[in-house]
Amino acid sequence: MILLRILLISLIFSVFAIPQSVRPRFNKKNFKSSFATAARQKIEKDRYFSELDQLFNGEYKDLNEKRFIRSFKELKLKFIKEPFVESFIKYVFTNQKLYSKNFLYEVLELAYTLFPSKFNKEVKEIFFNTDSQNLFAVSAQYLMKNNIKIDFSGEMEKRFEKKNDLLLGLEYQLKSRELKTPPLIDLLTHNFIKNKTIIFSFHRKERKYPGITVIRTPKGDFVKSKDGEFAGVKQLACSATNLPGYFKRGNTPQGIYSVQGYYITKTESIGSSPIVISRMPYEVSVSSFFHKRKTGKWTLEKYKSILPESWKNYFPFSESYRGGKTGRRLIIMHGSADDMSYYKDLSYYPLTPTLGCLTTMEKWDSETGVLLESDQINLMNNFYGSGKLNGFLVVVELDDQKSPVTMSELKDLLLKAEKILKIKY
Repeated sequence: MILLRILLISLIFSVFAIPQSVRPRFNKKNFKSSFATAARQKIEKDRYFSELDQLFNGEYKDLNEKRFIRSFKELKLKFIKEPFVESFIKYVFTNQKLYSKNFLYEVLELAYTLFPSKFNKEVKEIFFNTDSQNLFAVSAQYLMKNNIKIDFSGEMEKRFEKKNDLLLGLEYQLKSRELKTPPLIDLLTHNFIKNKTIIFSFHRKERKYPGITVIRTPKGDFVKSKDGEFAGVKQLACSATNLPGYFKRGNTPQGIYSVQGYYITKTESIGSSPIVISRMPYEVSVSSFFHKRKTGKWTLEKYKSILPESWKNYFPFSESYRGGKTGRRLIIMHGSADDMSYYKDLSYYPLTPTLGCLTTMEKWDSETGVLLESDQINLMNNFYGSGKLNGFLVVVELDDQKSPVTMSELKDLLLKAEKILKIKY
């Protein structure tokens, strides 16, 4: 019995003794998705466009707002820019008094996503006449995207004495052009909470350019590939809307998330490959977020307590906190079994957008549905290779370069961070 226990302890130690090396646990050949086959995609596309024909083929005066709002999600995710969608948006803007403010907000977001330069006149009218903070914020985004010259800060101060979270986000977005990003080395070498895996996801301010994810083990090493190079995985943190992260369907918010293992979803469009579970403040309790017994309700100070000193007051890095506070949920790291035909002309193809999650590239056999290529499997094996499946996700914007993030630009920074971490650990 004693010998058996010794052998068992030896086995456990052999599995976790060298967490910085990637030990494949998941094999892409073991994953399959019928949703990703050409036959299934044709069925789904035919069904979808049939539903759209029925929904958008009629008078809009007495439309069911909730029914139309339900259709907007897929219109945005699939970038359906058909003339009937443009005509519908035009009708709603022309007859905006017929509809609720919430519905008008949803249509504005749809216009921002699909027709970002077609409705400047109509959106400008909404901007100057609305008393809704949400409508003000989203119409301001539309006009700023088209470089319309307006004193947005002045208009905001003049019309809204007390600002909601959306206007606070806009206020600091306008100011952030002058903010300097704190030192990245402070993030890379920060302890956060000891004995936890830290996933860093680096992106551009313009999220249409793919970013890169690297993983730091609980021992302070960054996960490496078999050839000894840093193991980075290309990742997209761009929402279909490409709105800033403080909007409820905007890009992946910057900041800290709690990593709580992995699972396999039943959502067919995501696919069958494993998903990293990440949770925001307010989405889970304080104790669950920090992986330790911690009492009390969520506050900004509790969120800041895990940040390096130099990052505590950098407002853009509180997006994940503010997003969780206003109800954003289920921002996870996953692959994709989406119909790629919707995205073939986009700059980040073959990556696919979501409504806030972090996605990786996957390719499936069009006949069998077997997984052929998967950065998500690579990410999961890096994650598993860290030796611990809980910790924190750090989403951070590097700069405003108009190009994808590359491992070559991160390498020297990671090497420097490892040297500092060796002293700390």
